[in-house]
Amino acid sequence: MNKTLQVAVSSWKIFLKNPLVEKPEDVANAIWDAVKNHKYEVFVGSAQFLKTAERFFPGLFQWAFQQIFKNKR
Repeated sequence: MNKTLQVAVSSWKIFLKNPLVEKPEDVANAIWDAVKNHKYEVFVGSAQFLKTAERFFPGLFQWAFQQIFKNKR
């Protein structure tokens, strides 16, 4: 394996260990469950927590997104 590929694989493994990044298997299972049960919307792992928190604190999330993306234009 060449050095560039080794770095890429290593980076990908580190990325997948991040608690905010869902495992591909978990995402695939959630999609399959949504298809089988005719679900319109599905949130997996940490996304479910964030969606629930946003429901209770919409102003906080609106402010946070404005702060994150205000310099992106």
